Amino acid sequence: MPGQSLHYTVKIPSDHPPGLYWYHTHPHGESHRQVLDGMSGALVIEGIESYLPALAALPERILVVRGRSTKNDSQATRLKQRVELSSDVCGAERDPPEEIFTLNGSVRPQIEMAPGERQFWRLVNASADRYLDLQLEGQNFELVAMDGMPIAQHDPHHPTLVADHVLLPPAGRLETIVTGPATGVPRV
Repeated sequence: MPGQSLHYTVKIPSDHPPGLYWYHTHPHGESHRQVLDGMSGALVIEGIESYLPALAALPERILVVRGRSTKNDSQATRLKQRVELSSDVCGAERDPPEEIFTLNGSVRPQIEMAPGERQFWRLVNASADRYLDLQLEGQNFELVAMDGMPIAQHDPHHPTLVADHVLLPPAGRLETIVTGPATGVPRV
């Protein structure tokens, strides 16, 4: 109940594959609403650097993307302004948007990176029912793992894959190396 807490202990087997996983609620008829309300998050099983040792030296970011409902939200008008929606409709849709994506709870956050800096990003699509079409302006993703499965587990001689965009379904997870844009490249 509100204001109460509950502690879980989860034992991870020592032979469990390393990578990014996630948790969310499961009560039938309520899980969609609860995921929209933020009752989900990232779980990291350590050890992915055993597949790609260079990861140990990279700064790591855990990024949780979720949809924030604009219905019954006292801040809905401010949220719509923050994502620069000029009206109550989005694109060709006739209905007002029901959700706005957030990254670690923030709308349009800035991610600081030095030019040419490489970072290890672990990203989970914790939205209830939205796909993410991820792209980096002028950059590629160097995929390390998808859905908790290291690329190197299938092909140890090619531990990463390069992609210019990734379609990430609800509950999908992406672990990737991202390189900061060159000096003078405009930031979006």
